[in-house]
Amino acid sequence: GELITKAQVSLFYMYNSERFLKYAKKYLDIDIEQESIKQVQEIAQLRRIDLESQSIHLFSYHVEQAVSEWVKQLYPEDELTFSNSHMAIGVDLIRTTHEGTKIGYEIKYSKSPSNTNFFAELILRRASTIIERYQLNELVYVIAFQSESLANRMKSRIIREKLPEIVSVVFGYIAASDTTEGIKLKFVPL
Repeated sequence: GELITKAQVSLFYMYNSERFLKYAKKYLDIDIEQESIKQVQEIAQLRRIDLESQSIHLFSYHVEQAVSEWVKQLYPEDELTFSNSHMAIGVDLIRTTHEGTKIGYEIKYSKSPSNTNFFAELILRRASTIIERYQLNELVYVIAFQSESLANRMKSRIIREKLPEIVSVVFGYIAASDTTEGIKLKFVPL
């Protein structure tokens, strides 16, 4: 609006830094070294990676919230404590029953079938360490997949026979629903 009414501009182009430098060099015949364009490209790439990383962490947070809502619905009388720890090994949520039983939940999200073998190895390798570190009576791995069909396919791939008795795995998928507050994620167990 303002650009058209005050500056009498009928056509306006917007460029990101990288494209502006290329445009200036090509069409305005401005002397811009290729090295400068390359530096701007590298900075733009770092920003994209940073944004992707932030969105992955944000989505993981929402998946954890969806799983915790599911746990709250199943066990409304129990106390839930979120782990503030971002350690390499740890639980995301601890549920304490009124009898004092501590159940830890490690929540994993996967969009890819290739992660399944990784999860199986991770569970077998880390379970006893996590149980000991958090002094848990039980450990539940919640593996949420992108879709129901992927969750069903992957469920059969993880071998449960090797798990200690106090370790269990819950498979499910993340369903999104449009609400008045925006998109809400829900964990749906299989």
